[in-house]
Amino acid sequence: WLRGGASSMADGAAGEEIVATDLLINEPKKNRHDPIMPLGGADWEHVYEPAEDTFLFMDALEADLPFIQEMKPTVVLELGTGSGTISAFLASLYPGPCFIATDRNPTAATAAQRTFAANEAPVDVVVADLFSGIRVRGGIDILLFNPPYVPTPPDEINSSAIAMSWAGGDKGREVVDRVFADLDKHLSPKGCMYVVALDSNDPKEIAAWMGTKGFRTKVVKKRTAGIERLLILRIWRDAPQPETAPEP
Repeated sequence: WLRGGASSMADGAAGEEIVATDLLINEPKKNRHDPIMPLGGADWEHVYEPAEDTFLFMDALEADLPFIQEMKPTVVLELGTGSGTISAFLASLYPGPCFIATDRNPTAATAAQRTFAANEAPVDVVVADLFSGIRVRGGIDILLFNPPYVPTPPDEINSSAIAMSWAGGDKGREVVDRVFADLDKHLSPKGCMYVVALDSNDPKEIAAWMGTKGFRTKVVKKRTAGIERLLILRIWRDAPQPETAPEP
């Protein structure tokens, strides 16, 4: 499975529509400044180790930086932060917003804190299952999620702490679909979500579903890994929603 380290790799250009069927082209990333990683050894027995999907996610955020700069986010939330690599990277790429990272695995939350400390990244860590206990007045501007996307039997999702990081159940969608279902309730009027997906997760179906909620979906980056293809999707509102006055 992809989270174990497939060997055949190719990058795809940013900005295509979700229907993407064209050939992938080589576009290696050479100048990305990855976060300092203070973890290793025994940490990876309980915490997801950064891999192809992590690196592609960072490439996608860097490629989409003009969009991020234009939207001027004030609140960034990462679900299932794991090692904390993604939030640490974005905090260095675009400092300023309030960064929050959650993980239901306490060991991962502690590991992420170590990563943030090593990179001097001002990210608050919360032990929580997805949005549980997270309330952001005005909504989340950028939502980051590298979900457990590998198709597995449903009972494998909670079989161990490390399995929670990759086992996605039916179609690899059982966890991330919980986020999609309530996305419109959590994003700010200008908010967007960046999420990892596989072709086997049926991204066209995801895009169609999000379309019924008033969102657009596009592939920011893609990369082949073995027989599968990794995608980084950006999901954002089709038209900016009117700003609502904050509650007194």
